[in-house]
Amino acid sequence: MARFAGLFPTVRFLALPAALLCLTFLAGCEMLPTRVTDRFVPIEPQEREFEAERPVVFQAVQLAFRKIGFKVDRALEAQGIVVARSGLRSDDAFVGVRQYEFDIKLREFGEGVTKIAVRLQEQIEGEVKAGATSQVLRDHGLYDSFYAALDEALREVAAVPASGAK
Repeated sequence: MARFAGLFPTVRFLALPAALLCLTFLAGCEMLPTRVTDRFVPIEPQEREFEAERPVVFQAVQLAFRKIGFKVDRALEAQGIVVARSGLRSDDAFVGVRQYEFDIKLREFGEGVTKIAVRLQEQIEGEVKAGATSQVLRDHGLYDSFYAALDEALREVAAVPASGAK
């Protein structure tokens, strides 16, 4: 027991910083800067409603991607999923390659109303051997470009008569 007697002052000395650290965590995330907390909060997709049937919106989404120069990688009508990617971009001297990916989910939201959930992700592969990074973007001009193209595509798709109609 005498061997451990010298440790108690050290334990008391370390207990105070440990207690302060625990209180900081228990105080909540309000004490942390917004930039830090934003990294750990999942970004919700942007949602919009359109007064059109789901198959019409599904076709218009794919047409909108072609209008803004994206390639549709996956389009599953039954599941209401469309995934599209931009071409590889190398517009920054310090960034190797950048690519954007849209992930769209469609669902019917009543009679003649379709809701879409849109998420944009940016993937960057640098010149260094550190590998690629990927992050979901909360706000970006590509959202506006997509929605403008989608509005135009919805008008075009709605103007085309359904196959088999007389």
